[in-house]
Amino acid sequence: MVRAALVASACVLAAALLGGCTTLERAAHLHSSASSTGKAFALPDGASLFYYTHYTSDPADPLVGAARGARGTETSTPVAASTPEQAPSPARSPGITPASNTILFLIGGSGCTSWKASIPNYVAGFGRTATVYAVNKRHTPDDSLGVPTCSRAFHEHNHIAQRVSDYRLLIDALLAQLPPASTARPRQLVLIGASEGALPAMQLAATHPAVTHLALIGFGGWSIRRSMQYLFDHQRGNGTNPADLQKAIERAPASLSDEINGDPYRSWRGVFNFDPMPLLKTLSIPVIVGMGEADASIPSESARDLVRQFSAAGKRNAYVHIYPSANHVLNAAGRSYHSDFFGELA
Repeated sequence: MVRAALVASACVLAAALLGGCTTLERAAHLHSSASSTGKAFALPDGASLFYYTHYTSDPADPLVGAARGARGTETSTPVAASTPEQAPSPARSPGITPASNTILFLIGGSGCTSWKASIPNYVAGFGRTATVYAVNKRHTPDDSLGVPTCSRAFHEHNHIAQRVSDYRLLIDALLAQLPPASTARPRQLVLIGASEGALPAMQLAATHPAVTHLALIGFGGWSIRRSMQYLFDHQRGNGTNPADLQKAIERAPASLSDEINGDPYRSWRGVFNFDPMPLLKTLSIPVIVGMGEADASIPSESARDLVRQFSAAGKRNAYVHIYPSANHVLNAAGRSYHSDFFGELA
């Protein structure tokens, strides 16, 4: 009964992974000339993961000209951002310094959808010169369209510790290939975690010295269980009682065959009760959060609470943008705020 109620909301949470487009739209992009070419990164244990590289540019950047022709860089124009709800001062999110060697590292949420289906559209609105890396989870094929195609090998390795380890290795390898940063053009590494991808992103932000900014989409300062409880108590979301989900997980915590929303109990066990607030409060780098006011997966109240908690601790590095009537992937009826958020990052 618990499983049936949760499976009914699978489309909602599966759409949270990458951009809010339908499976049909992702499939069309996946097989079009606009899709990115993936590269396989070999991991020490013999496994690999695909990642995708894209370049954005700022027309005002004097160093863009040659790179645009050589790299096929697309120019993104930032759009007006929503009014942020944030901790006191400064008046807006600390944008990326114009004269910078900027890297955006994208981490997706639940399921096994390939970033190939979403890049470069995902970062539309980011109007600075940057190198964008979007990384799949291990055992996610280059042409994967999502949850129904996830393999057993994927599920066996789909946990936060594994993801953090894999992403750290890739980040280190990518940084080692780049020219050294200079005083004139300092390097900025922005981790962007979408939905459940916020969890490995914040753990990397807390432990990797190269990370300068953390951006979260569709995730605030509460555990998934607390978020679900809030939605259940306020008769929002899909009506699932998190206490029932907790009991189901406890009955078979290591199960790879019992699933909720395409993820086995084993995967849920590692994320369901994790409280991110203590970890987030250790960060001194800017933490920028974008959430939809009508998010039915993670309530926007969890982001507002993050601001309150930071303010109470005397911290002024949390910046939250709540987009009116928008859902988990920042889409509202008739418009998307996704580009607004990336414009705000820029």
